[in-house]
Amino acid sequence: MIEIIPNWHPIWVKLTIGLLFGSGLFYLLWALKPEWKDMRVAGRWTLWFGVIAAIAAVISGFIAYNTVPHDGDAHPVMIVHRNWGIASLVVFAVLAAWALMRYLSRVNETRPFALAMALGVAVLMTTGWYGSHLVYKHGLGVERLPDADGHHHHHNGHDHNGDDHDHDHDHDHDHDHDHDHDHGHG
Repeated sequence: MIEIIPNWHPIWVKLTIGLLFGSGLFYLLWALKPEWKDMRVAGRWTLWFGVIAAIAAVISGFIAYNTVPHDGDAHPVMIVHRNWGIASLVVFAVLAAWALMRYLSRVNETRPFALAMALGVAVLMTTGWYGSHLVYKHGLGVERLPDADGHHHHHNGHDHNGDDHDHDHDHDHDHDHDHDHDHGHG
């Protein structure tokens, strides 16, 4: 796997975003319906695990920052992404410490905490936007970009501009697609 993925940053990032975005969502649901105490508990645990994943994302991000080939156009975006990534880690580390202190004091988080989580998610999404910009606009971390020139798909009519390729459709029977299927929906 390490030959395919030159660094682990993309894996840790996805885990981090899932956990921390989920945590923010759990806290939001709890703030809207305080009787849903399980949402607060789920938010707390996903926050703590999300910060652990964020630490791994930032460490692997620094490794990627220093090893992934890039050009002069991508470098300034890398710096901005790195800075937002560090800010995201700091924000969520502070929130995790706040949640831990309240937990150890046997005092629940408050609605302002849920609002702070929403702001943290906004910082995280900004980090993610710059990261996706690096991949999808600058091609960072991508071994080979597809050569899409002259390759167009028209699946309904099966017109592939003369390209002779198989989409590996598993059909038990051959038939033209020029007829209607009755699926029993009357």
